[in-house]
Amino acid sequence: DAIPRASGSGGAGVSSAAARAPPQLLWALQQREAQQDSDWNRSMQPMADESTVPRKISAFIVVGLVAALCFLPLVAVLQGSFSAAALQSIREDNNAQWLQNLFTAIGFIFSLFVAQTFGFLYGQQEQVYLALYSEVSEAKALLEQLTLVCKSRPAYNDLLRGLQAYVG
Repeated sequence: DAIPRASGSGGAGVSSAAARAPPQLLWALQQREAQQDSDWNRSMQPMADESTVPRKISAFIVVGLVAALCFLPLVAVLQGSFSAAALQSIREDNNAQWLQNLFTAIGFIFSLFVAQTFGFLYGQQEQVYLALYSEVSEAKALLEQLTLVCKSRPAYNDLLRGLQAYVG
């Protein structure tokens, strides 16, 4: 509740605890967020743009249709390259081997899905840690600025209490 969102929105994500802070502290916080570059705390994991998703889906559909259209001619070419004895041997092969290959392929696909899921979850965790680090750094910088700029001013104690209310 006491942590503003790390959205770089220029103060729009300030929490209710920060709203109770003195206006000078709130203004300083908004200025720091406005100066912050929005790209420095992004994850290294590539993110999909909303405009590219339909384009990728349409590309997958086109590739699938082309593969379906090319399958029968490819089978005809391969069938012509094998002898009749080789084709008969393939047809009479042990079905247990095909089933084992199917289970192996399903296991491989499952491992790909699990790897992608864990990668996504670790990416989210990385973003949370980066946002938390950003907030701690901002609070530390704000405290240092308060100390340097306002130490001799009469509002110094009020500003420190405001910062404490913001952090706490």
